[in-house]
Amino acid sequence: MSLKKTLKFAWAPAQEVIFRDLEDNRFMVKTNCLGDWQRITEQAPSIFRDHGLLIAKYDGSCKASSVELNRIHAWVQIHDVPELFRKKHIITELAGNVGEVITVDMHGGDYVRVPVWLDVRKELRRFVAITPEGELPVVMRVKYEKIPRFCVVCGRIGHVQEECGRNSMEALIRTNITSHHARIGPIPCEVLAVLAEEGLGEADVMELF
Repeated sequence: MSLKKTLKFAWAPAQEVIFRDLEDNRFMVKTNCLGDWQRITEQAPSIFRDHGLLIAKYDGSCKASSVELNRIHAWVQIHDVPELFRKKHIITELAGNVGEVITVDMHGGDYVRVPVWLDVRKELRRFVAITPEGELPVVMRVKYEKIPRFCVVCGRIGHVQEECGRNSMEALIRTNITSHHARIGPIPCEVLAVLAEEGLGEADVMELF
């Protein structure tokens, strides 16, 4: 199934949506009702055939080519949260270290799930921590659901370990040095990008290691 057909199926728009191809692997989507526009910009899938799908709101007041595409929607899991810290405001603060928090789902299991906007220009966090007064930091693991193809060697989105040109030993040393983070570089040309324009009218989980 093509990208546009897949997106239409996932969005399930109430009214017609119109696609317009742009340069540099971008395209614009025009909706005809506010509900469709909100669903596309706030709940759109972030991955297509293992590639990232970046979305930005667009009001038509500037050149489409000048709109920055630098964030991606993702669900993150914060694991091993002590019961004392399972409070919405604390989880919101912790998740805010990973990305821009959309809402907080106080999952009843061993972890909490939080939908966030990840800034692809920044590092992906492996851990978050909180330090109670007079005590040592409490470190909690972060896992990501359905993020695009990700290389555990160099920490870049857009390819997998087998396709990475970085020396394996160098990568292992680097990984040990950057023990709390995995680095993420510029988005390569293969990553899909989409602009969403307002019209008139439990999945795979990845743990960075």
